[in-house]
Amino acid sequence: MGRCTTKSTVVLFGNFFIIDSTCSIDYLSNVASSGIRFLSRYTIYNKTYTEYQSDLERTIFKDYVNTRRPVRNISKPTDVSIHFHIVHVSINQQEQTMTVHGHLYMTWIDEFLGWDVTAFNGIRITRCSKWRIWQPKIKVANSVAGIYSAFEISTHAHVLLQSLGKEQAKVEMYPTFSIKVGCSLDYSDYPRDVNSCSLSVFAKQRMSEVMSILRITLNFSRWGNQSDKRIISDFEILNVSNHLTYYKHGNTSNLEPTTANEMAVSWTVLHTTVHFQRHSVMFGISMVLPCLVSATINVLSFFLPSLIYAIYILLSNVIIQAVFLQEMVNSMPLASSRIPDSVRKEKPDLFNIYDDFYEKLRKHAIIRTRTSN
Repeated sequence: MGRCTTKSTVVLFGNFFIIDSTCSIDYLSNVASSGIRFLSRYTIYNKTYTEYQSDLERTIFKDYVNTRRPVRNISKPTDVSIHFHIVHVSINQQEQTMTVHGHLYMTWIDEFLGWDVTAFNGIRITRCSKWRIWQPKIKVANSVAGIYSAFEISTHAHVLLQSLGKEQAKVEMYPTFSIKVGCSLDYSDYPRDVNSCSLSVFAKQRMSEVMSILRITLNFSRWGNQSDKRIISDFEILNVSNHLTYYKHGNTSNLEPTTANEMAVSWTVLHTTVHFQRHSVMFGISMVLPCLVSATINVLSFFLPSLIYAIYILLSNVIIQAVFLQEMVNSMPLASSRIPDSVRKEKPDLFNIYDDFYEKLRKHAIIRTRTSN
């Protein structure tokens, strides 16, 4: 019996056989004699792209255990490269908290997820669900969300697998996050205060199992010309920096553990620090304008012929100044290590009004005494 000269698959669609045109005449005659029509001008591939993807997924996850650390040498730690892509920052000066939104990028090498690219029609990159692979357990060290901190980093994420050969693959994962942390903010230089707040995360596994490596630093200056995102509410973002510290025996250090004994009792902590300053454009005019009005009223009171009217005007000026100070104090943050310079500079102005008011009263008393005599 004739055979096809090239390897191909004969697929049945109803009463039609779609076969490769390179099949021999004898083979086609046998097919035709069976009463089934055929189309000989079409070449059908063995599998579609979706079928290759399904076969690849079944192959790499057939014996994969997602609770097993992805190293063949158990004494070797898994190097996880990690960095933050910050999208938005919200600062609450009353609560002394900062909320950060963005993506957490993580990459590492998995030595149990490799595949032969040529066996799967050249597929080099594929996707999978997050729960199917091993992943580092990232926690927030300084969260103020309490029991809800477990949900600050999304449990759903995009996972990309890139083949590096038959033995290993590169894993890329970037879950979204919305983390609220506590800060220690100092407003003594209000309204020119500059502060910083850090977001600290760590892997629950010890350094002997997981080592975090900071490879890429992202900050707002790399967003191109999106300068509008640098000013958020009353603050302007100056910079975003990253650094690593190492936690051991209740203390943190910048020195990386080197011995196996030290790594067995140490954890890597990634600190992402946001530097910002107050952005108060209207503060100057809101301070100068009331002071000019009060000073003008204070000076004009000396030109009044009646001391009684001058005293009434100065008393009204004191009330106006008190209202202004109350509004300014209400707009100021609650926490500060010392009285801001803007408040200390405002005190002499108010004291001058009190002195003028006292001087008017003294002159009025002297005049009344002389008149009575």
